[in-house]
Amino acid sequence: MITGLGSVPVPVADLDRALAFYRDTLGFTVREDRRLPDGTRRVAVAPTAAGPALALVRRADGHPPLAGLTLLTGDIQRTYAVLRERGVRFDGEPDMQAWGDWEVAFDDPDGNRFHLIQRHGSPR
Repeated sequence: MITGLGSVPVPVADLDRALAFYRDTLGFTVREDRRLPDGTRRVAVAPTAAGPALALVRRADGHPPLAGLTLLTGDIQRTYAVLRERGVRFDGEPDMQAWGDWEVAFDDPDGNRFHLIQRHGSPR
């Protein structure tokens, strides 16, 4: 049986630029950054030391960015303020959705789309 999710590939044009964004701007932990025997580089980042990671992979020409990836927070207002200070450009301000979650969206430097969400019932 499937027991979990290992990683989600995120296509990027420049691994160093993407690594700086996820590590320095979003505050993610670098899980892996190494050269493979074939000379390629494997980079994986995650919001914490446990759980699934984002595998930053060199984007093939013409490959579209990802859309709809969800990042969770327990305090969307604080997270929004911190990330804005670090240069993240959001579509607007956090907004209560009809289904009861707070949400605001942003793109990474490669156009991959993320939704920052505070789930219903989390303290605001």
